[in-house]
Amino acid sequence: MQTFLILISFILNIAALLAIVLLYTRQNRLLEVEKRQEKTVKEMEDVISSYLLEMKEDNDRFIQQFQEVNEGQPDLSKAKVEKIKKAAESALQNESESPSNELDNKKFNSQSYKRQSAARAYKQDFKPEPQPLEGMGGYPQEAENSSTEDPFYLRIKRLQEKEYTLEEIARELGKGVTEIELALKFRQKQE
Repeated sequence: MQTFLILISFILNIAALLAIVLLYTRQNRLLEVEKRQEKTVKEMEDVISSYLLEMKEDNDRFIQQFQEVNEGQPDLSKAKVEKIKKAAESALQNESESPSNELDNKKFNSQSYKRQSAARAYKQDFKPEPQPLEGMGGYPQEAENSSTEDPFYLRIKRLQEKEYTLEEIARELGKGVTEIELALKFRQKQE
């Protein structure tokens, strides 16, 4: 009977050793998986942080370029406005200084014509906002007749009659295509 008990003891010891080995290998696998996950998490964090740094540098560069353009832009526009004002003033002075002969008045210089058209365009683009009438308590109502139509819309209409496309009209007037479309739709709703 002792041999039988010793045999059972050996079998139980072998089963216990196998169980220990199985648990040890599972534990090692779990630790390896955790280490791999930590490693991938660190790699992902590094990649994301480098990507964020790269984006930040790009944004800083973009902001710097945008500020340079904005700083340079007003100078250009101010210079253009001053140029146009000087051209308009000189054109007006030339007209007032010239003799009143009809022949001299009929002659025109292409440069002065360009200056006058630029001055007219400058005046058209910078119209003041309509002020409310004091006695009426509101804004004056626009007349619906064709003599007081919006000059912007009239230019669009003329270009459409010449069979220009919307893109060509926008390019010609220096406006966006959607702005032209909205002006046309707005005018159609008014009519």
